[in-house]
Amino acid sequence: MTTEHRILLLSDSQFGSEDRKLHTLLANEVIPAVDPHRLVHVGDLLDCKAPARWSRATADEFASTLQVEVDRARAWLQAIRREYDGPFQIKEGNHDLRIDTYLRTQAPALASLRALRIEELLGLRELDISYERNPFKVAPGWVVAHGHEGPLSKLAGQTALGLARRFGASVVCGHTHRLGLAHETAGYNGSQNPLWGMEVGHAMDVRKADYLAGGAANWQQGFGLLERLGTRVWPRLYPVVRGEW
Repeated sequence: MTTEHRILLLSDSQFGSEDRKLHTLLANEVIPAVDPHRLVHVGDLLDCKAPARWSRATADEFASTLQVEVDRARAWLQAIRREYDGPFQIKEGNHDLRIDTYLRTQAPALASLRALRIEELLGLRELDISYERNPFKVAPGWVVAHGHEGPLSKLAGQTALGLARRFGASVVCGHTHRLGLAHETAGYNGSQNPLWGMEVGHAMDVRKADYLAGGAANWQQGFGLLERLGTRVWPRLYPVVRGEW
């Protein structure tokens, strides 16, 4: 099967807690090897630990880490653009939202400043990268969400499948930090309406997630790929284990 369109799906970098080796791998090896026609980061590009609501009035709020996160993320996006010049979209995640939420609730006088919008902080206009605040269609019958738009399941693939039922279309998302595909079909009298839920893992360094008890979680590093031929779409998952995919 020779597909006519490949969409590479990355998720949950959470710069500030990112796995630097994995992001180098993604920019320098995975993207050139896959040679995608479209690249989508499905959310939580930044960690935004300082403005998180549970950092309020703690040392984390005053740690001055946000600019470092932005600088690292921007450098990675620039590295990708040196290898890939096609369509590139970033879906807003719940971590990315923390900047806007903090401005609206803690510094409303600054909330209208365009310079503090994430598009400006990351230089997305210069990099020709679009920033999507709402779920959007990515392929025939497929929608990109981040995953925080509905209930969270502990089972891989089920958070995305729950959103698929809600949207009436197959959904690819992140947020859960898991790799998973879930599928169901509805219909009657021979008519079928298949729905897929696809979760595309994460690219964090779990050792930096200090909220994990014992540093362990049911998470998987990896990425996803949608391959399209006409109106048919095939979802594929690629785990990254010890730096190999």
